[in-house]
Amino acid sequence: MYIKSTDDGIWTDPGHTQFAYSDGDEVENRIAGILKETQDLSTLSAELRQRITDWPTQYHFSSQRGNLLRPLKSVLSGSVLEIGSGCGAITRLLGETAQSVVALEGSRRRAQITRERTRDLPHVDVYCDEFSRFSTPQTFDAVTLIGVLEYAALFVTGQEPHLQMLKRARELLNDSGCLVIAIENQLGLKYFAGASEDHLGRPMMGLENNYVNGGVRTFGQLALQTLLKNAGFEYNAFYYPFPDYKLPSSVLSERAFDDPAFNPAPFLVSTAGKDPQLSQEPNFALERVWPMMANNGLAQAVSNSFLIVARKRRAEHVAPSQVLAWHYSTSRQPAFCKETVFERVADQATVAISRHLLKAAPASDTVAAFEHLPAPEPSYTKAPLLSEQFVEIISRPDWTFEQLKGFLFLYAKLIEQSSGVQLRDGLALMWDAELPGALFDCLPQNIALTGENTALVFDQEWRSRSPIHFKHLVFRAMLNGVSELSSIGASAASPDLSMFDLIERSMNKAGANVTQAELTVLLRSELDFQHFASGVPTDFIKTLKHLQFGRLRQSKSHNALLSLKEKIGNLQWQLDNGVGVIADTPPGAPYSDESSKLLETQRRSAQAALTANSAYFSAAMEHLNQENLWLARNALQAAQEATARRVTRRSPSNFLDQLSGARAFSKAVRSLDGGSYHRPPLQPVSAAVRYMRNTPVVAAFLWIDDIPQAQRNLSRLGQLEVPLSPHCLCRSDAMAQAVSALAAKLGFSARTSVVKAPNANVEVIRHAPEAQGGNHILLFRHLGADSDMDRENRPLQHIASAYSAMRTDPRIGAIYVNSPDSRQTSGLSLALFQPAFFQACPESSWHLMAGISPLQLKEEAEQIRSAGARMGMHTLARAC
Repeated sequence: MYIKSTDDGIWTDPGHTQFAYSDGDEVENRIAGILKETQDLSTLSAELRQRITDWPTQYHFSSQRGNLLRPLKSVLSGSVLEIGSGCGAITRLLGETAQSVVALEGSRRRAQITRERTRDLPHVDVYCDEFSRFSTPQTFDAVTLIGVLEYAALFVTGQEPHLQMLKRARELLNDSGCLVIAIENQLGLKYFAGASEDHLGRPMMGLENNYVNGGVRTFGQLALQTLLKNAGFEYNAFYYPFPDYKLPSSVLSERAFDDPAFNPAPFLVSTAGKDPQLSQEPNFALERVWPMMANNGLAQAVSNSFLIVARKRRAEHVAPSQVLAWHYSTSRQPAFCKETVFERVADQATVAISRHLLKAAPASDTVAAFEHLPAPEPSYTKAPLLSEQFVEIISRPDWTFEQLKGFLFLYAKLIEQSSGVQLRDGLALMWDAELPGALFDCLPQNIALTGENTALVFDQEWRSRSPIHFKHLVFRAMLNGVSELSSIGASAASPDLSMFDLIERSMNKAGANVTQAELTVLLRSELDFQHFASGVPTDFIKTLKHLQFGRLRQSKSHNALLSLKEKIGNLQWQLDNGVGVIADTPPGAPYSDESSKLLETQRRSAQAALTANSAYFSAAMEHLNQENLWLARNALQAAQEATARRVTRRSPSNFLDQLSGARAFSKAVRSLDGGSYHRPPLQPVSAAVRYMRNTPVVAAFLWIDDIPQAQRNLSRLGQLEVPLSPHCLCRSDAMAQAVSALAAKLGFSARTSVVKAPNANVEVIRHAPEAQGGNHILLFRHLGADSDMDRENRPLQHIASAYSAMRTDPRIGAIYVNSPDSRQTSGLSLALFQPAFFQACPESSWHLMAGISPLQLKEEAEQIRSAGARMGMHTLARAC
């Protein structure tokens, strides 16, 4: 029996045990505080969009969240049960669509946040209970599992928890109802490109099926189809949100990939770079691979996420059977947000396009420098877009600015055809030519190449009230074109480009003579437009610095540098060979034949090429070496890769791999310390002896706040494949018992300690058996919250790489501290720097301490160095 609380309006069973799943206290308290201060709580709220500052606020407040279910509004218009409402982002969309909504959430605080997000929607009821205990006599027209099925093993008992969850959801449906599921694809293309698994934060986790029993897991398409069939769902329709289900811009139906009149590739390509969870240096350019997948019938199988509508039996389609795709533009002011629907015209070999605003537009602002005038419905064409040629050039390895020059001339030619304004004068472009303001949005992605010399311009919804120079239009085209890419191809000649570098050099190659000062003026105009369109103020200085100094993401850029280095070596060999032959010729003797003249010509050519390439290489490496974090990242990655597989297996080949990783690790540490500390070179013989004899054990200390956090952290530790001795610090005896049981279930033999008094954790750790033994000590607070995808993978990388280094280099001992919250670190690091800890690895001549909060680094780093110096140790502290 559920009782509605008069305090917060939540329905609760008095026997409900608190469910402790959380994104973290700081995150959820901040989300709740923002919602309480917000007047407009709608899915298109401009107020909430202005409060987006990081991944948690983007995930909970972005208007793109609702795009996932907008195509299904016809089946979400009746009674809906939402299982796992979280912080209410999807609940809000359901409340704006459905006649009645029951939102079920196991965490009381998250249920309160859901209630706050829907406080103005009386037909939304929020229940706090676990799904396995939830009881109601009501059946529903729709039940949703949005990002929930993957967690079934954590909260549903039994041998097949995912199947049991689906069966229970089926019981809650009426005969004509449907189950709506959104889940990541275990075999998603972005994971092949190197993106971390969304829940566990490690690359290749899902692809290698390294999930642990009782933990989080995702599925491929065939496995999901089998699960649904076994659960009693006879009809299952798959839809494909891109870039994934969390923040989708496009949703494609199954028939979008089969209809001969429709081309799905542009939707896949245009959204590839919009995923905020992509890896920093992808294994390949997604924009190049997606069309190949679509052309070979594989796009559905490697879609990053699935949206599924499952029914007990076959019924009418969820959406009109002729709809191929939906595309949404919702990162705008509410009055500008729109839906574009692509629909096959019945009995005709054509596709119709229809657009409509998601909210009534107010009267046009006649004072603004820009205006929004929705364009008339265009005819659909499968013709390739001009932007595809740009992607083809810049996503290839070793692309050149000469190629981009050719693209800009083609762009000018097509603009001439559309505007009637002359932009070419022989072999030169007329950069200062004025174009009508109606062409403000005439960008390459809005130009279809219908013939060799003809083009169709479409989707011209934004206009400038004043004329626009061709130079300005090219700036917009390149800025938007590159910004939407997941990465650019690695260019050996330009391995360290910023956005401004790329635009300036491309335009100047085509004769623009533009300066970065001019680009700054153009950027200010572009940000004025972005403010007009989105309603969100922009930080001009921050954006300018990012475009001027931020490095563009290049796929396999390090390989490009190695390739250039090899090329330089070959040129040097040619030069030395040529000099040697010429040296054999007597001084002053004339060349006797053409071969000698040719040899001299080749020598001079090699000399010129060597000078030019060496200059590129030296400049690139000098710049990269100045960025210590870049060097450290790659060195740590190399060490991690050396450790990733069977690190405890002793073999000569593994030793050589890890020796290389240890050297890279040491080099990174020296660079982070300014290169002032010089140590004798690592001796392979002594390292090999240590490697074959010693197996250091990682003593991993974890603060435990709740069971889901323990589940995540212990599961992630289990993926390291290193010898572990976890020691969990808990807040209560009950929590300690629960953690011990969980660790046993996951295959760990973990120690637990109850820490009740403030700051008692330091004493507990200091006197723990793990700290007094011969183990290397790695200490960290959290492995990272699910809400911070950028940070959560770092501790695992550092632990793996430090372990690899320690196994091969007897002088390396590592004390690792990671605390995302600076308040948790205060005084802790210094308190732990005691002789007992250093005695754990007496052979070490220096110690690495990584991960101090950036806010405390300056103060604590000096204290740590002083403490180490008093004990005769070389210590290093840095922010992580």
